[in-house]
Amino acid sequence: MKAIAFLAVALATLPAAAVQQSELGGKVRSGQEVTVPSGETVQGDLIASAGRVRIDGRVDGDLVASGGEVTVAGTVTGDVMVGAGSTTISGQVGGDVRAGTGQARIEGQVGEDLDAGGQHHFLRERTTSEMSRMCSGLEPQHAPTMLHPASRSAG
Repeated sequence: MKAIAFLAVALATLPAAAVQQSELGGKVRSGQEVTVPSGETVQGDLIASAGRVRIDGRVDGDLVASGGEVTVAGTVTGDVMVGAGSTTISGQVGGDVRAGTGQARIEGQVGEDLDAGGQHHFLRERTTSEMSRMCSGLEPQHAPTMLHPASRSAG
């Protein structure tokens, strides 16, 4: 996973191209905008670096994304690791979400742990069991900030 994170950071330092570029059979994508459209499935892990990264389709593996804006509206079966100005998860993530982001909006389903560091966090209302699972790894002083519904800032 360290190699994937290193590659994502390296891609982020490259100048943005006008079109989406793809390497390693579509596993590494970069450009001004990277999109996995609805109906497309990426088999295995995906590394994406762009001004805007949007997943409307499916990633059967982990997603490592960097950019100004990262949106997961589709499905990622594994973990999501994001470094972005803003991050929105409105789809489904089967594993963990780790986001270093200025603004995090979590409206979809996160199957395992959620760790979002940043200034503003917006979460949809969740059931007690969902919140218990999400907050189980947090320090007690941070857990209450995770309880605010999406209409309020938790940061």
